[in-house]
Amino acid sequence: PASILPQPEPAQPLEEGFAEASDGVVQVTAQGAAFHGNRLKVAIGQSVKIDVTNKDEEPHNLRIAGFDGTYHTEDDAVSTPDPIEGGGSGSLEFAPTVPGSYTFRCDYHPGSMGGQVLAE
Repeated sequence: PASILPQPEPAQPLEEGFAEASDGVVQVTAQGAAFHGNRLKVAIGQSVKIDVTNKDEEPHNLRIAGFDGTYHTEDDAVSTPDPIEGGGSGSLEFAPTVPGSYTFRCDYHPGSMGGQVLAE
């Protein structure tokens, strides 16, 4: 397929700049029921590790909707462990093969925590 399916709107405003991988790793922080580093840029055909640090007391996770633009389907990428407990950290691998903007969210706070991964 040449393009990904329509994606949900991110649940929070996207940051102006992009967070990009350094040595194949991108850092995202969950704090104040929001993602910081919520606009990521990754290369097509390369696997990137997204490290998630939870600086809140409540649990969070990071779920990328995947190619189909739908959460909770088999093409999602989800951080492990799930949930990431308060003060903890987790990660996920994402290797997009189709260019586009993929949406992500926290399943525990879907109305306030979200972002986007631009694959090009």
